[in-house]
Amino acid sequence: ATQSGKAFSPTMPEEIDVFVAVNLVMGIKKLPSYRDYWCSAPDLHVTYISMFMPLKRFSWLLHYLHLNDNNVMPARNSPAQLQAFREDCNRREHGKVQGQELFETVHAKKPIKRGYKIWMICAQSGYCLDFELYTGKQGSEVGKDLGGRVVRQFCSSLRGKNHKVYFDKFFNSYQLQIDLRDGQILACGTVNSNRKLLPKLKEDKDLQRGQHDYRISDTNVSILKWRDKRSVFILSNYHDPKNVGKVTRRERNGETVEISCPEAVINYNSHMNFVDKFDQLKSCYDIDRKSHKWWHRIFSHFLDCSVVNSFLVYKELQSTTRARNSDIEEFSSFCLPRSLSSSVCQSAQASFGGQSTQFRSAFSRSGRNKTA
Repeated sequence: ATQSGKAFSPTMPEEIDVFVAVNLVMGIKKLPSYRDYWCSAPDLHVTYISMFMPLKRFSWLLHYLHLNDNNVMPARNSPAQLQAFREDCNRREHGKVQGQELFETVHAKKPIKRGYKIWMICAQSGYCLDFELYTGKQGSEVGKDLGGRVVRQFCSSLRGKNHKVYFDKFFNSYQLQIDLRDGQILACGTVNSNRKLLPKLKEDKDLQRGQHDYRISDTNVSILKWRDKRSVFILSNYHDPKNVGKVTRRERNGETVEISCPEAVINYNSHMNFVDKFDQLKSCYDIDRKSHKWWHRIFSHFLDCSVVNSFLVYKELQSTTRARNSDIEEFSSFCLPRSLSSSVCQSAQASFGGQSTQFRSAFSRSGRNKTA
């Protein structure tokens, strides 16, 4: 922004707050392009957004949005920068397909084939407790037990508290269950039957629907195989595989029947959707704007995460039943525009004084009446 020949007007923290608030409001009312909010077409123009910031000022802030501190970054053409560039090239050559971003991953079986992987641990309400952006292998050694490393990192703050943690077969292993149990963390999850150190259980043909087989190790880690329409393998360090409950299933003729089901499977099915609950809340009014800069989407993702966490805290602190039962749509469409955007924009205009008018006059000459 400070290069020669570039128009530059200094910004302030209050204006950045306005910029963030405008992005959040754009997630409530989505249009094909962010320029449509300022266009002259009455079916697209949004006065609530255009009244707080001109189009050119918003575009300028979006274009020059920068999250790194240049004072602590290595100087250009310095040995540190050249070494980082060399390592970047090596990682791209050996670990990535040509044309991909450095952190982008490919999942052929997922609805979204390409994207950035973010590990998350969420509470029962869907509140995001911790996260980690996957950036490839750590160090020069080949990474092993990636899922176990992620779980151990997230659970490091839970040691000695007897919290219960649930995860799927990508993360689960026998050694992980032992490590978590030694840290007084109760863990349960599905597991691949061909994992190391796991015993052989009965074949599918030897189990009827509702029956299960199990083994318990000397370290009190149990593995069980339950037969439903398909076989389900559960590995747990605190469940007793002998405890059995009932679940309801619908037959082909429409009849409803009850079949036996181990308690570990019942608990896993009822506690394994916390991250999915977070994703569901986030998808209601996410920003999700395309950009040539790959990290813009990650930046907007974490803005949406802050909205979801704020909504869950808001529900927890409310005293009335109606407020506690409010949904994310009501929170986003009512609380955010009024309590966040309006108050922030009003305080910013009061702080800017005449400078806010200068911003508007300097950047609103062209572009406001143009369509995207």
